Order: sequence, then C-alpha cells, then structure tokens
Amino acid sequence: MNPLLWEIKRIYKDEFQIALEALKMIKDKLAIELPEDEAGFIAMHFVNAELNEEMTDVANMTKIIQDILNIVKYHFKIELDEDSLNYFRFLTHLKFFAQRLINNMLLKSDDDELYEIVKNKHPEAYACTKKIKDYIQKVHGHEITSEEKLYLTIHIDRVVNRN
Repeated sequence: MNPLLWEIKRIYKDEFQIALEALKMIKDKLAIELPEDEAGFIAMHFVNAELNEEMTDVANMTKIIQDILNIVKYHFKIELDEDSLNYFRFLTHLKFFAQRLINNMLLKSDDDELYEIVKNKHPEAYACTKKIKDYIQKVHGHEITSEEKLYLTIHIDRVVNRN
C-alpha cells in the first residue's frame, strides 16, 4: 500500500498520469495488472528524477507540501481550485520551497523593504504565512527567511484571491 497515494495524485498530477500509462503498458505487454498504488510509486520515481533528490527526501517534501496546502485551506476555510493556473504556480513554488527546506538552502536577502510592503498589503495571506512559519519551525526545526515568507505570502494571496 502506498501511504502517499492521495497526495501524489494531487501534487504530482502529470507524473501520476504518466505512471498510469506505464501501468497500462505493463498490462498490455506483460499481461500483469498492477494496482493503482504502483502508479503512485512510479510517479514518485519520476519526481525523484526531476528534482534529483533521494526518495525519502521526496516523500518528506510531499508531506511538507500537503501540510502547507492544508494550512492554507483551513486558514481561509476554502477548497483550492486545483485546476487553476495560480494553484499550479503555488504548487510549483511549494515543491521548490520544500526542496530548499530539506536541503537547508532557503533563499536569503538583505532587502526587507519589499517583504514589509507585501506583509502590510496582504495581511490575511501574511497571517497564513505566519502559521506556515510556525509549522516549519515546530515540525522541521527551521526558521524560514523573510524572502521565503515574502514569496509564500504573494503565492498564497494569488491562490486564494484569484481562483
């Protein structure tokens, strides 16, 4: 059983669809029918190859992404439009954010002026970003930088206000 199947289907849609095609090809060529869980594992291998990370890191990144998506959904009490361009952009940002977090390579900048402007212009998105910051600190033991909070706030504002 693949414990991340639900997350994989939603976070790595393209990779999962290709993996389903691989299952179909296996069935057609070898007359072996594999369960959908296997498509999840195959999709994770694709993601692993895309990001050039260890499989355990990709699984951890997937969990971080899902947790952040849940924080956003619960903070705003909404369902996100998983077919929107803003959702796709947010998801892409979260993939690379999670990768930077896992690799301890968070973005840093000495210029906090833009961060302060965005924080004040989008207070609700920033309040959600603070919850994410607290989650990252509590669960993963990392402080996220002002630059990371800036980008999270911008993407959160877009995904909740432009769907």
